[in-house]
Amino acid sequence: MNMKHLLAHATAALALACVVPASPALAASVTLTGSFNQDDDVRLFSFNVDNSSPVTLRTTSVAAGGFDTILTLFNSSGAFLAENDGPATSFVPDDAMIQQSMAPATYILALTEFDNFHLTGPGGVLSDGFERTGQGNFTASQFGSSPSDIAFIDVTGAQRTSNFSLTLNNVSSASAVPEPATFAIFIFGLAGIAGIRFVGRQSSNRS
Repeated sequence: MNMKHLLAHATAALALACVVPASPALAASVTLTGSFNQDDDVRLFSFNVDNSSPVTLRTTSVAAGGFDTILTLFNSSGAFLAENDGPATSFVPDDAMIQQSMAPATYILALTEFDNFHLTGPGGVLSDGFERTGQGNFTASQFGSSPSDIAFIDVTGAQRTSNFSLTLNNVSSASAVPEPATFAIFIFGLAGIAGIRFVGRQSSNRS
């Protein structure tokens, strides 16, 4: 894919992912489901909050046999806000949950498999990437105990499915970042928009 097509896909994906409703919408609960292709997948979701309120973001698939989840929250510019991989006292696979009060804005939520954490954490940005990017099916070598283990192995060595279920409570809308918006393309779009805003501010300062 050449740079022109890459930019077109990135711009379209960012526009679809970061749409804010023209008028306030009632807060609702949205559930999104799907599956990973391999362990190092990163799925991005965009959601809107119209009124300052407590928001709960959680997976519900680990308890049903899905892979061990991590949720990482970013603002619309890609700045890191929070991360969770389950209860702090839990040493077994568990569903991830982020609960916090959020101001009206668009946010980005990343879903990854344990232990594919955000690379830099607090103070970092989405484009910094994730620890296991490029390592494919890392759980077999990390946690597996059998030559037949391929992917979606949890920390106990048990086989998990590739399925996920994500519920966002008290948001006005939520959606998966659409294909062909891969992680790299989405980040490219964020970087481009940030650059345009910076140039615009510089022009304003000179006028």
